[in-house]
Amino acid sequence: MRKIWNLVGIMLVMMLVMLVSSCDDLFGEQDKPTPTEETTPQPPAQSISFAESEKWWGTKDGKFTLVVTNTGDGVVTYSSSDPSVASVDPTTGEVTPGDVAATDVVPVVITATVADSENATYPTKTAQYTLKVGKGYRYLIWDDTNKKLVYDIDDPASDNDFIDSSTGAAAKLASGGAVKFVKGHVTISGGVTIPQNLLLVLLDDAELEINGKLEAKSSANLSITAQSEGDNKGEFVVKNTGTAIICRKGMNIYGGKITAEVTMGINGGHGINVDNYPLNIYGGDVTAKAGNIMSSSSGYHGISGTSAKVLITGKAILTATGGNSSSGWAGCGIYADVTVSGEAKFTAIGGTGTPNGHGMSGTLTNESSAPVVFETSSDGATWDGSYTLSAGSSARIGSTAALQKRGVRKL
Repeated sequence: MRKIWNLVGIMLVMMLVMLVSSCDDLFGEQDKPTPTEETTPQPPAQSISFAESEKWWGTKDGKFTLVVTNTGDGVVTYSSSDPSVASVDPTTGEVTPGDVAATDVVPVVITATVADSENATYPTKTAQYTLKVGKGYRYLIWDDTNKKLVYDIDDPASDNDFIDSSTGAAAKLASGGAVKFVKGHVTISGGVTIPQNLLLVLLDDAELEINGKLEAKSSANLSITAQSEGDNKGEFVVKNTGTAIICRKGMNIYGGKITAEVTMGINGGHGINVDNYPLNIYGGDVTAKAGNIMSSSSGYHGISGTSAKVLITGKAILTATGGNSSSGWAGCGIYADVTVSGEAKFTAIGGTGTPNGHGMSGTLTNESSAPVVFETSSDGATWDGSYTLSAGSSARIGSTAALQKRGVRKL
């Protein structure tokens, strides 16, 4: 009899276990499956990289950090192939240039390495860029072979190579020295004459303002460049009651924010006058604005150059505005033959007068891959049409009365 009761007890326990299991299902609780490769979330795969594969830097340009992307929450460490040329903070990636010989540009490789984390794996665990360190300050220059802006480096030899205070700044600009560096904010009251070839380098955050005419003599080619293309690129401003900038041997602009403006005058003047010589705009943000004239004489031009050639190329941005005339023909935005190529953009705006000025007057050659579109105005105020110059073609612009006001190269 005792055996029977034992058997009954075992059966009751088994029934109770089955009942509990049924209740789990009844109330919606499910048994948790054993983790498998299909049910366990796998960390995402990420590949780290630098935004640049090559960077030029001068020993006097200070420290910088080139950010590595796609790091997730992985721990990144940095290293330099030659810390004597450029050292790098192993945690932050901040680079400090070392010292190199004056005539050398020395390459060094900066490497970032990331470790896998709980939330990410990295098939590509390292990224590198080549840093080319030279002695001095870097600046933009045009590579005509590859049709792009590149960097060069120059080391100033003396205090005379710096335009860094208002005291003596005009004399320094007019003195010897093929390269001058603008540092800080400098204002010059009165005109400046440049007697020989000059490359003016605008360091980051620098601003040079000349309140008067800037004239480069027939023996002097004027070139202007900047330390970088960033938002803090240097500025060069010339404001005058007559023509702002006159270059009698040609002018090159590689970078920076350049303004040539005629202000407060009633006798007009060109923004930039290059006579019969070329104006090459390879980069930077350039504004040329003519002054108004209160007479029946013809107006002045934003950019003027009888028989001159204007090249707008690379990633340059140009805005040229002609002056108004009270009772004569207004000025043109650009009065010269123009070639546009690369990704360059320009806006040419004619002044108002009798008749109104053209956006440009001259032969326009479009060597870019996109059309140049002129928005046209028959009355100088209302945009009522357009004229398009297709890629790879050229045409005489300004001979049609409707082509007034502005021409915009649209990408």
